[in-house]
Amino acid sequence: MRYIAKQPGQPECLLEFIEQSQGMNLSYPEFREKDKLKEILITEQGGLCAYTGRGIDKRFPNVRSEEHT
Repeated sequence: MRYIAKQPGQPECLLEFIEQSQGMNLSYPEFREKDKLKEILITEQGGLCAYTGRGIDKRFPNVRSEEHT
């Protein structure tokens, strides 16, 4: 298993969303910075899937930001 150092706290775009919503009635579909958050998390993870250890990036269809139905 490979150790991945995580940044302390939450990403700024997520904190801004929580602040703007005043922490109430938060919903993922209303979060408009999904692609930015995904990029931050993939970069923080070193581009590796935590489960398989394989490389991931925004081109992979299984790393989605759109809402699933």
